[in-house]
Amino acid sequence: MWLTAILSSLLLVSCRDPGSAMIPETSLGSAAKAWLFAHNQGDGHAMVHFTLENRGSAPVNGAQVDSMVYDGVRFAREVGPVEPVELLQSGDSVLSVLLRSKNGDVWKAQFTPAVQPSPVRVRVEVSRAPTPVRPG
Repeated sequence: MWLTAILSSLLLVSCRDPGSAMIPETSLGSAAKAWLFAHNQGDGHAMVHFTLENRGSAPVNGAQVDSMVYDGVRFAREVGPVEPVELLQSGDSVLSVLLRSKNGDVWKAQFTPAVQPSPVRVRVEVSRAPTPVRPG
């Protein structure tokens, strides 16, 4: 039984996006990697796992969890898979990463610790990043 758990853990870690190597090994970095994995899977199972692992100390009912999962999957399907292209900021209070989608859109993902009690441990905010104007 313990062998199955170890193999499952190794499989999960090995399936992580290799581009996530630029994300630091910190508590915010771990949350960022977990979100990136769930987002790129684009399915309910991965997003449920991320949502439950990122639970904060505030009580959350089943409908609220369902809503968080639904929003995550909907966003993942709209944007599609993303890969980290640049680490913008890394510290104890914020981690910001520039992401690029398959169609070339650029996004900024920001991860910050949530003050407890909160439904989440780490807040995840993703917004379209301004694209530089090319000289014409």
